[in-house]
Amino acid sequence: MTHYLEQISSDVRTWPEDAVARQNLQYLLPKFAEDNREYWTGIHRLAEVFADCGVQFITIKSIRSYPYVDSNIDIIVSQKDWRKLSAAVTRQTWRKPNWKEFLEQTLVEPFKLKYKAIDNVLPAAHFYGGVRWRYATPFMLDRVDPALLWRELPEQYGNPENPDAKSQILVPTDEFDMVIQVAHVTIENYRLTIGEMVHISETLKKPGFDHARMDVIAKALGLSYCLKAICDLAMSEFSHGRSPALDRKPMRIPFGVIAKSHLQYGVATGAAGLLRATASLAWYPVMRVGRKILGR
Repeated sequence: MTHYLEQISSDVRTWPEDAVARQNLQYLLPKFAEDNREYWTGIHRLAEVFADCGVQFITIKSIRSYPYVDSNIDIIVSQKDWRKLSAAVTRQTWRKPNWKEFLEQTLVEPFKLKYKAIDNVLPAAHFYGGVRWRYATPFMLDRVDPALLWRELPEQYGNPENPDAKSQILVPTDEFDMVIQVAHVTIENYRLTIGEMVHISETLKKPGFDHARMDVIAKALGLSYCLKAICDLAMSEFSHGRSPALDRKPMRIPFGVIAKSHLQYGVATGAAGLLRATASLAWYPVMRVGRKILGR
């Protein structure tokens, strides 16, 4: 357990399970060991499918600085490989979205398909046509040296079904992961969970973490302001060795940070990118109203 988690875990353990999960602290839930096995089993099975198709498996959501799993696996899939991989995945454990799911997903987040596990045990496989959220333009990764972006999956995250097997899986470097995290919470979620604050704070303090590389990536993608604002917000919660003010709901990100981040990213991606970033920003009031209604 990380230093920051030691500060907060005793309080969080008294919360109801839905509040714990909402703060991305699933490691405190009774089913975590089972969910962890299913999550990594799903990743390695998908990697085998991709390898059989001769395609590199790249996921953008798999490693955090504390024990963590999610209910889905985000995978980058190029347009030329989409049909082949879709057919291969649906011959295995996953199914295509039905029409209702497809239309709902297209409205909320185009250029993404969710393949749900047929038995509802393994996590869903989400195919992305690039690193992106909402209607915003995908990250222009051709502006950045790939060596700054991707690394092989660390050995400790092996295949639970076959520990001796070697899967060809690429995950973000710590530096790229930070840029992905700040963009995700600002462009899509509009708030920070305790788990995300812990992850950002712990990662920025890791030995060997290269802040200059992180800044190069953020600048190339038009996310310099977003990176600084969110990192400052997350780090401030653990300043001077204190614990954050715990709440069962995630912390809202100030609208000024959200708006400026969208606009800076839009400007960096050209006229069409600015238009798409503005359209993406229109989801903010929708999410605010929806969360108020649902009490989230």
